[in-house]
Order: sequence, then structure tokens, then C-alpha cells
Amino acid sequence: MVEFIGCTNVLMEAYRTHATPCWQHHPTDCTNVVIRGVTVDSIGPNNDGFDPDACSNVLCEDMTFNTGDDCIAIKSGKNLDTGYGPAQDHVIRNCIMNCST
Repeated sequence: MVEFIGCTNVLMEAYRTHATPCWQHHPTDCTNVVIRGVTVDSIGPNNDGFDPDACSNVLCEDMTFNTGDDCIAIKSGKNLDTGYGPAQDHVIRNCIMNCST
């Protein structure tokens, strides 16, 4: 899993993930997140592709998702994590999404 917590100006670009055991990208409480040109290739159970959690100003573009669960799941915290705040200002564009569920 690629995970950033409380970061600003995050750039994930031009690589491939393969056969990961769980969620693949999980930025939490981050601002100005860009994920671009990444191929997400993992079709096991609970293999979400991109799960921004309580993030703001997020751009997800030119992605290819082949997942066993959600391609993209925008979140705003869970249980005690709701203190991070809302998810806001997300743009998803030019993505190919394939899900085996």
C-alpha cells in the first residue's frame, strides 16, 4: 500500500502496482494530491485502487484500474478517524476502470 498521512503537494505519477494484498493508494488528511498515469493491476478481494481519505484538492487522471473491489472510493474518515475532516474538491478524469466484483 502507498500511504501518505497529513502531507501537502503529493505527486504519484507513471508507475504500476501489481498483485497487492489490500488497498493500493490511501492518502489520508492530505492537500494537493495528484495521481496521474498510474496503472493499478490487482484483482484480489478488497483491492481498492485509490482511496483518498479526508483529502482536499485531489486530481486523479489518466489512470487504468483493474481491481477486485472499488476502483476509487472517496472517504471522510472511519470511527475515530473522522476528526481529519471532510473530503473536498476531487477531480477524476480520463480513467479506465475495470472491477471484477
